[in-house]
Amino acid sequence: MKSVMKESKNISIFIRLFSTFPYLLPLLEGFQDFGNLVLQDYPLNIFRIYKKTFLPYVAFYSSTPWLSIIIFFLLYYFIVSAKGPIPIHRLLKFNTLQAIILYMVIIVFANIFRLFPTGFKFSLYGSMVSNTLFWFVLTTVIYSFWHIFKGTYAQIPVISEGAKMHIDFGID
Repeated sequence: MKSVMKESKNISIFIRLFSTFPYLLPLLEGFQDFGNLVLQDYPLNIFRIYKKTFLPYVAFYSSTPWLSIIIFFLLYYFIVSAKGPIPIHRLLKFNTLQAIILYMVIIVFANIFRLFPTGFKFSLYGSMVSNTLFWFVLTTVIYSFWHIFKGTYAQIPVISEGAKMHIDFGID
């Protein structure tokens, strides 16, 4: 772990910036699936800010159903895959894979949530479930952004383990 800390000073700002982009995929998915349900219950100013900043991107993301799967495969092939055409820094690979795994977890939970009856979704318990899932996505992405800008690897309990098992840390 100390070698990762020493290495964080050598990571360029461009690598750190590019490492944040893959997290837009799970963030948009979380806003699409749970954002409207959750943010309507919060004070009006928060919902107004959401409508002005994120809603146009979420609407575009929702209106093009093939966009998410295309982005998924492009991220995997060009950044994560060892057979990719360009060498990629391991921080970018790790964060991209972690964002992909987070995206898949969100899809699973969103699909399970869609199976619930409509009466449950708008009940107190449904609101608690959607709030929990929405804040999980948002805080996980913010936590990952924080670690990216510090130049360290974010340690998200199950997701980071899966990313570490897949990434070959010997290749830059």
